[in-house]
Amino acid sequence: MRASLTAHKWKQSLEDNLVLALASTSVLLLDPHRYSNEIKPFFGQDDWWAINDHIQRLYDIKRLPLPLTTTTNFLSIIEQLLNDDIDRDASEIQLKTMALQAKEKRMAKALANLVSKLPFVALDEDINETELCSRFVEPFLAGLFDDPAKGIFLRWTNEPKPAAHSNDNYLVCKDLIKVAIFCKEALDKQSFEGILGIQVIGRMVVFYLLTLPSQGLYTLIPLASIKIPDSIQSLPALVTDTPAILKVLDVFDRLCVRAACPSVISDRCAPTLPINNIQQLFSMSKSRKRQCVLQQRHN
Repeated sequence: MRASLTAHKWKQSLEDNLVLALASTSVLLLDPHRYSNEIKPFFGQDDWWAINDHIQRLYDIKRLPLPLTTTTNFLSIIEQLLNDDIDRDASEIQLKTMALQAKEKRMAKALANLVSKLPFVALDEDINETELCSRFVEPFLAGLFDDPAKGIFLRWTNEPKPAAHSNDNYLVCKDLIKVAIFCKEALDKQSFEGILGIQVIGRMVVFYLLTLPSQGLYTLIPLASIKIPDSIQSLPALVTDTPAILKVLDVFDRLCVRAACPSVISDRCAPTLPINNIQQLFSMSKSRKRQCVLQQRHN
């Protein structure tokens, strides 16, 4: 970060330098699939891949298979609903009463929640933030994570961004920095092994894991990008994403817990640079022509 600021006389754009902006608060974004020019002077792509592979192995991050019979049963229930052989209530009951492993049962609950909330066909009009949250995002995330019996509550610290904001790369990058800082401060305070971060833009939900593997170095690892269906008719596509969702649930269950040696985490912690200070390092100008490592479809 210091080397980059020294080499450039004027403030740089946030969209072009997201990795550097995160590095200013000791967070390393590990995403070789979105390798960008901003890290080339400091890291080669092979080094980037090597670091990513090492962290993935260190925390045993991997996709979990979904048994073929479970996949078939999920799709069969949805198909019966689409063909009007059963109604929504019957579909919800069947999904919630399937004999499944714990993580698969949470996936079934998320599907059941969406069955009760999604329109049968996609809505034509633009969706505001309130409806985006209540009809699409909250049912999906609550099914996966909300468990009052275990003291786990899905609570909103911010509203999802509408899909209309997806082209505002500056805003999307700024939002991810906020997510990273929130996760970093939570990890520092709670001395957890890892913290799950979630960025929602439109119906796209991106899951990140923040860890602290060594002194003063936090890693932000993209786990999965899941697009919530816009209707019952597109619900089968979500079933195909189940292995990636199970990976997120596995990481949440194993790593988003208090560290076995909290003192080790405490000793590794680094100060957090406030987002207002980060913004002072980068230009506030916006341009949709700029490339962005987070650019993807959110509609």
